[in-house]
Parts: sequence; C-alpha cells; structure tokens
Amino acid sequence: MKTNKITERRGGNVKRPPDARQVAFDTVPPGASAMDRFLWRAYHCVVRMSLRNGWSKQDIDRVVRLELVSTGSEILTEADRPARGTDIAALTGLSRGVVARLSDPQVKHLKSAGSRPATAVLAAWHENTAYLDERGKPLVLPTKGPTSFASLVFQYGRDVTPNAILKDLLSAGAVRRLKDGRLRARRRSILPIIPEADYLNDKERGCRTAGAH
Repeated sequence: MKTNKITERRGGNVKRPPDARQVAFDTVPPGASAMDRFLWRAYHCVVRMSLRNGWSKQDIDRVVRLELVSTGSEILTEADRPARGTDIAALTGLSRGVVARLSDPQVKHLKSAGSRPATAVLAAWHENTAYLDERGKPLVLPTKGPTSFASLVFQYGRDVTPNAILKDLLSAGAVRRLKDGRLRARRRSILPIIPEADYLNDKERGCRTAGAH
C-alpha cells in the first residue's frame, strides 16, 4: 500500500487549501476588539457584493465618501451638535473641501468618474469611431495590431493588461472569441456577476456569516 507523502510528512493530517472566506476574515488585525472584527467582516461582505455586482474601486470609494458625509451629519444632529462642514470634517477625517463638494445634493446623481477598466474598454469599443464600422457597430477586432483589442485596452484600460481585461469580458459574456481568434463585442455593458434574483440571498448569507464570528 502506497503512503501519501503529504499525509506522512504531517503525521497523518492532510493539509487542505484554506477556505477563501476564512482567509479574508484572517486579515482582521490581531488584537482587534469584537466590534472592530465585526465591522471588518461586514465590510468584507459589502466589498464582495460590490465587486460581484461590477463596481470598481472608484465606485466604492465614491459611495463611502458620500456616506461619511451624510452619516456624519446625521450623527452630529442626533447629538445636538452643529453639522457644519468643519464639524463633519473633524468627525470623518475628510477635508473641508471634500465635505463641501459632497454636501451638494447634485453630486449624488453624478456618475462616478472612475469605472471598472473592462467596462471602460467595452464602452470605448462602442463609442470610439476608430473601432466602429460604417454602420456604427463595433468592429470585430484582432487581438493585436494597430486597430486591435490590445490597442483599445492600451487607450482605455489604464494599467491593466489586455489579457486580464479580455478574461474579465469573456467571463462576463460581454465578448465572444471567434474561431479565427478575433473578438466580437456581444453587448455594450457588463452585467452583474450575480443574477438580480440571487442578490438578497447572497447578501443575507454574507451578513449572517459576518455576524456569527
């Protein structure tokens, strides 16, 4: 009978790959209070759902800043304290200029300046005339060359590589690879990674897990 080398080296205990959720929870700083640990894990759930729903770092950052200003003002008002820009800045750590800008009600309705790189590439593929045919439809692009998927990514994908952007678009079903290797855009935007019907269930699972530790 052959002996499993891994089992033999570890005294009969096979080392299994760590659970992804446990790895994320292990990033909580040692010595953190119970409330800090709960908040850290709650943020993990929110970030996880945001990324699965197609949000970028810029989208998340914008929402966090808006919530800091809105919630900071709310907390100060509840405590019968002035909710001026300087007071909100002192409570949240944001600069007074940022607080003033985010306090404008119109800001909440503005589209985020940043976006997921793959989303920016896909949008440019549908809007930049250099990548459109005579009917205004996205060209079928080779992977490399002067007018190619790679050149499109170099223009709009920031510092993300063409290969990484392509994997993202293929996995989202937004791009199709043809038999000859060229790429065809299938739709104008990237749909959420999780179906809308599954969103609440996923949210409930994450929050229950966060609160149970």
